[in-house]
Amino acid sequence: MSGHVSHFQRVRDLLREDITTQQFFDKYNKIDREARQSILKYGTLAFRFCFLSTVIPAVLALGLLFFNFTASLFGWQMWPQ
Repeated sequence: MSGHVSHFQRVRDLLREDITTQQFFDKYNKIDREARQSILKYGTLAFRFCFLSTVIPAVLALGLLFFNFTASLFGWQMWPQ
């Protein structure tokens, strides 16, 4: 959210400048490119964190369920007790 606010503030400051249309679009494209790169960088990092923080526990839980199912078939002691 703060990234969007910062982007819009930079564009608003750009609109206040007395420049030609071509200069405006050149500067706007530069601002937009920087914003997209920032979102891609931090969005990918956030995605990796969320993915790993949910997938690893899920795989461990499935492993535990499989172990307990196998233990119940063979009469072993289940974990946790």
